[in-house]
Amino acid sequence: VYIMEDNFETWTSTNFTSNQMKSALWDVIYNGLASDRCGSGVDGAKALTFAGSGSRYAITKSLNIASGGWLEADVFFAPQGFDISHPECKTAYSGGIDVEYSIDEGVSWNAWHHFDAWEKRNIKFFHVELEFTAEVSQSSVRFRFIQEFFDAARDAWALDNVKVYRYLPSDWHTGSAFSSILTQTQESIQRWQCCF
Repeated sequence: VYIMEDNFETWTSTNFTSNQMKSALWDVIYNGLASDRCGSGVDGAKALTFAGSGSRYAITKSLNIASGGWLEADVFFAPQGFDISHPECKTAYSGGIDVEYSIDEGVSWNAWHHFDAWEKRNIKFFHVELEFTAEVSQSSVRFRFIQEFFDAARDAWALDNVKVYRYLPSDWHTGSAFSSILTQTQESIQRWQCCF
């Protein structure tokens, strides 16, 4: 089952620091803007585009993935010359991005995956699918997409279609939450049968 999904199409971005643009499962986004600055996203008009100085990152809220699962996303690094047609999306030379995780509410971060801009830059997004290891599969974990080192005048990147999937626990059908929902559903069905 997926427990987080964002394609950034419904955001109302006003500026790089606007809180109105954050969807429900993001905790902090810095220097990220839902826009078409780097062209259309994978399957829509927008993606979360990053530029500016200081820091560039997006952090999720805490998620329960204790039963394992995986994370998917589409990532874009602006290729050389791309800023001719997209002036606000400067070429990515050395500013790679890291996907990190935290199991202590963001106090400390652990390296998970790294993508080099010079290797991955292209006119199209590339797809990422990352299986959760035992260290990542926790009942409270946050993810951070971050560009640690970059030239503020260039090294643009974008993020789209972020999805977090969790495997159902092996005892999902015997848990109290499932039993409660099952009982409610059966009662609703009985009422509907009576009335229709």
